[in-house]
Amino acid sequence: MIVPKKELGQHFLTDETILRKIRASLELCSNDKLLEVGPGPAYLTRYLLPGIKELHAVEIDLRTKSLLLPLTLHHPHLFLYFDDFLKMDLSPLKNINKACGNLPYQVAMPIIERICYELNPDLLVFMLAEGTALRLMSGPGQAEYSAASIFAQSFYEVSLVCKVSRHSFRPPPKIDSMVCLFKSKPVDRPKMKEFVVFVRSLFSYRRKTLANSLRNCGYSHDFSSYKERIESYSISELYNIFESLKNHE
Repeated sequence: MIVPKKELGQHFLTDETILRKIRASLELCSNDKLLEVGPGPAYLTRYLLPGIKELHAVEIDLRTKSLLLPLTLHHPHLFLYFDDFLKMDLSPLKNINKACGNLPYQVAMPIIERICYELNPDLLVFMLAEGTALRLMSGPGQAEYSAASIFAQSFYEVSLVCKVSRHSFRPPPKIDSMVCLFKSKPVDRPKMKEFVVFVRSLFSYRRKTLANSLRNCGYSHDFSSYKERIESYSISELYNIFESLKNHE
């Protein structure tokens, strides 16, 4: 048995009910090419393997080789990569159409962003810290609404699969978790990525009115009507501002 490493943010999900819910929410079929980030001791991996075309599993912890490599003997459609997902070459993963994982809390957002920008699968299911999940699902006027909310909802329909108690993990983390489902939206991805950069620059001045945030970001138009802070504005409202500014460049 592998002892979880604190420096890797390892909390192994052992609750079979939750593992089954993750499998079910992926809506897997025989043609699916699935990415699992951080399989660890393969608790979830064993649920994912049946009935799909390919499973590509990326694991940074080399200690897991003794648990993961034997699985390939009976599952030739399992492809293992012992590497850091945030640094590795993703070209072998370009054909995946779904992704999942129990993500380390401290690197969850960089992992999701890399998957979104470089792989663009149709559907994602991730275990996230409760606070992160709430941010990704929140709307204008809610305390958790942030640039992360706008990033996620610009590319995906984000919904809650289930809440997960901290006691479903070994060892238990200090906070509870949530499993979130991300369904890809048909958007102009290069333009939406540019929009996300625009929004993040505005959120760096979130204590100011949107008018002042826009001026602080170097825009010189008349923004006098934007008297509320940025967290009061919906994604569509902010996108309309972004489009208007682009059209006047």
